Amino acid sequence: MAVLNDRNVVKLNDAKTLDIIDEHWQLITELLPVLKALQIVTAIMSAESQPSASCVYPMLQGLIKNHLTAKEEDSKVLVDFKKDVAQNITQCFGMARDETATNECIIASILDPMYKHLPGFSNDFKKLAYDNVRQIIQQMPASVEQPSPSGDAIGSETPAKRFRPNHAAVMFLLGDCASQQAVEDSDFENYIKSSWTSDSTETALEWWKQNDKLFPKTAKLARKFLCVPATSVQSERLFSATGRLISDLRNRLLPEQAESLVFLNKNQDLDRKSVV
Repeated sequence: MAVLNDRNVVKLNDAKTLDIIDEHWQLITELLPVLKALQIVTAIMSAESQPSASCVYPMLQGLIKNHLTAKEEDSKVLVDFKKDVAQNITQCFGMARDETATNECIIASILDPMYKHLPGFSNDFKKLAYDNVRQIIQQMPASVEQPSPSGDAIGSETPAKRFRPNHAAVMFLLGDCASQQAVEDSDFENYIKSSWTSDSTETALEWWKQNDKLFPKTAKLARKFLCVPATSVQSERLFSATGRLISDLRNRLLPEQAESLVFLNKNQDLDRKSVV
């Protein structure tokens, strides 16, 4: 308001167009909590350095149940907004369809220790999802790649411990769903029954690095599905970075050189950590 009333910044004619009436200010205030939840989901699903596919359905389920459910004090406009957003999410992501249980993101959720109990979903849906993962594991080759002697499933060096980003934001979205537990002995069954606390900040990759020997077949499947990004944001950012690199002043760069420069740019943080 101060900016709109400052004639050194906004001209009178523009202020009349941009001015917001009290009713609209009230609507903005009511929408802010819902928009905050939507912004958190967008940010986490667009993450680059950590697995993102595993959080898609648990976060959307938590979003619908905890932040898009109408409350008594909500205005009619806010109730309609929540209802429309929840319906669009449910329809777009097939939240109510049984075939969604075989979706790659659901598989990734099961293979992430934080979401393996599929918080917010019905027991029937969980059974379908678990049965699908069991079937995939059964169809895997009998010989399982053995971890290295050091127990490192990803590399020979021990990197600095990584923590799950936006842990507080994820718990804010899941709400009470985060405390749900599944009650269900094979490799996969033992993994499902293994402990994980809601206050843990370990990433899925860090957890599997420490526990891959306990559940070798499930760990092999986790390496396959947890690498799937939830969105194409990472690719779009890479294209943007490449576009800034290959300019008119650098139009004679060989493809190999351009690829090396982009690789160094996207991995410079890892290089700094290794030096430290």
